[in-house]
Amino acid sequence: MSRIKVSVIIPVYNTEQYLEKCIDSVLDQTFDSFEIIAINDGSSDNSLELLRSYASCNSNIRVLDQKNKGLSFTRNLGIDEALGEYVYFLDSDDWIDPDLLSKMYDSAKKYNSSFVCCGIRKCTENELFIGYHGKVKGIGFLKGNDVFIDALEGANIETSCCTKFFLKEFLICNNLKFSVGRIYEDLLFTIQASSKSKVVSFVEDSFYNLRIRDGSITRNMDISSLYSAIDILKEVDKYLALSFHMEKYEIEIKKYKMRFILFILILGYFRAKDYKKWKPIVKESKVLSNKLNVFLSLKLKHKVLFVFYKLDLFFLLKLVKSKLY
Repeated sequence: MSRIKVSVIIPVYNTEQYLEKCIDSVLDQTFDSFEIIAINDGSSDNSLELLRSYASCNSNIRVLDQKNKGLSFTRNLGIDEALGEYVYFLDSDDWIDPDLLSKMYDSAKKYNSSFVCCGIRKCTENELFIGYHGKVKGIGFLKGNDVFIDALEGANIETSCCTKFFLKEFLICNNLKFSVGRIYEDLLFTIQASSKSKVVSFVEDSFYNLRIRDGSITRNMDISSLYSAIDILKEVDKYLALSFHMEKYEIEIKKYKMRFILFILILGYFRAKDYKKWKPIVKESKVLSNKLNVFLSLKLKHKVLFVFYKLDLFFLLKLVKSKLY
């Protein structure tokens, strides 16, 4: 029996309403050598029953069930369980275009890639198109240290792991796992993967459809979520300090950290449930950013955000956010 080429890992938590769209989009792929590993992460709705129904009709679907342990733990379990040569992560409230697995697999084989990237098509909860994010600029591939630099700059290697198609052997050999108990775990994982990669390739199409909904983890933020983001930044900082890249790419790393701090502060203002309680986040962020000294190296939109941040003018951001993002 030939080896399965791709394992599609789908963590599932209370997404019954969107689950059929998600799974059908995988079953409708033009690529035929894949398995689906659907992991129910303690859902309280009918997600598990729906998964079992699909598995009873499709021999290439495996359903695992566990008490709620979070997205990172669930993805890590999926990696351990995967039988495929490649692994692909799909969030259970999103869906993919029919050619995603085929195009990503062909690119991986053509360039012998550690992982492959594509773009995102953003949609409303009701599947109305909003815009694109992370569209690749037709560069084909990157290799060596150019991969790490691109990830730091956010040029073509977008943060989300759902836009990436990983060689399983690459993940296993480099002991790449998601940080458990955090949100924005993709930030650390992407930096780690990029720093270890020899070749990363790209497909220009935006095959991944991201459903932006109020009930998702990153849209339902509280202060603990913001502190979790700060903790991820500290983990990234610790990882970079221990890597051989730190001195050689000092400016790029400082710019990356400053952009991340600004990102956290923007999230705090626009998404935190209790705006008044986010003030300690600002204080801690300033402690983290005081030594960076990279203002002149930032892009214009990040310079504007930096000024707002330093002068405590975030109340004005709602007036100009459409210009900044």
